[in-house]
Amino acid sequence: MRDDSLHKISYELSETCGFIGMEDLNMKGIAQNHKRTLSASNASLGKLARYIETKAVRHGTIVQQVGRFFPSTKLCHKCGHLWQDITEKDRVYCCQNPECRWRGDRDGNAAINILVEALCLAWLHERISDAFARSAVAGIGLDGDVKLCLWRLGKTG
Repeated sequence: MRDDSLHKISYELSETCGFIGMEDLNMKGIAQNHKRTLSASNASLGKLARYIETKAVRHGTIVQQVGRFFPSTKLCHKCGHLWQDITEKDRVYCCQNPECRWRGDRDGNAAINILVEALCLAWLHERISDAFARSAVAGIGLDGDVKLCLWRLGKTG
């Protein structure tokens, strides 16, 4: 993807969203997986994530990271059931819970899960920050590789 397109996408997201949840992806690991290398490189995910984070600061948009080991793809966003045996070939998420049986786009399901988890983490972070406002608190460092914006929640007002 060209830089111009990445700038336009990141600008649009950071200007129109009040909150962006992004999954912390290990791009080095993805690049070593030959099946994913081409698509991940072409999409310039790392660069897009950096652009989003930079522009979000300027626009006052909150960006919340979700850990790379959060099971966003395996988790049903409707009932919370974990589909342990889901594979890369499964493009449609089919909830294995007999009481739910929700079916839908796998990536859309993962995006909703990332958004919900990011909102929970942001809320928790805010509560911890309030509680320790006058204390020295160490932050959690990420490896700085890349993050991917998967879902967005528009600004209100």
